[in-house]
Amino acid sequence: MTIGAPPDLIARVCHRTSLSAPEVQHVLDAIRESLTQVFETVGVPQELRARAAPLYCLSNMLVSKFMYERERFTFRDAFRGIVI
Repeated sequence: MTIGAPPDLIARVCHRTSLSAPEVQHVLDAIRESLTQVFETVGVPQELRARAAPLYCLSNMLVSKFMYERERFTFRDAFRGIVI
C-alpha cells in the first residue's frame, strides 16, 4: 500500500543515496509494511482502559502514517482522544 512520503523526505533520501524517487518510495513502503505491534507494550493501554483510566494520545507522526496504522492496529482504541 503506497501512502506517499512527503516530497522533501524523498528528495533528501535521493540526494544522500543513489536511489531514485520510486526506489525510495518502495523502501519506505516496505518499512511501513514491516511494522508490527509489540504485544507487551500495546496491552498496557488496554489494561489501563479496563481500569477506567482516562487515556489520551498526543503524537507528532504524519497523519498518513497514523491513518495507515489505525487501519492495521487496534490498540489506539483504548484512548479517549487522539491528537495528531
